[in-house]
Amino acid sequence: MKILGNFIIPLFLSVLLIYDFFPSLQNIFYIPRSLLIALMLIAIVLFAIINYTNKNKEKTSVKFKVFITIYLLALTALLTVLGGHSLSGISIKNPLIWLIAIVTVLEGFKTKKQQNNILD
Repeated sequence: MKILGNFIIPLFLSVLLIYDFFPSLQNIFYIPRSLLIALMLIAIVLFAIINYTNKNKEKTSVKFKVFITIYLLALTALLTVLGGHSLSGISIKNPLIWLIAIVTVLEGFKTKKQQNNILD
């Protein structure tokens, strides 16, 4: 169940980013907006339930935050290289995106270091 939760969120975020970068795909593979929103809400609830029942949720959430941040940056870069252009202004050149990514990764490393110090 934990593995399922760790793949659902990135999968839906990927679909949303792809739709944002390549809106013409909606002509080929149309997913109604209401269905996308419903699926995202279901994924968030499932992920919350899975993390709530996980005994190592603090450790898992740190790893997941760092993973999802790096994954979304890499996906944004890939979609840009493939010729996509974000309709919502998400760009690898946006300094705010980099600032958020750096803060998230540094916070993850800091939390991980604190957890290791507690265990020692």
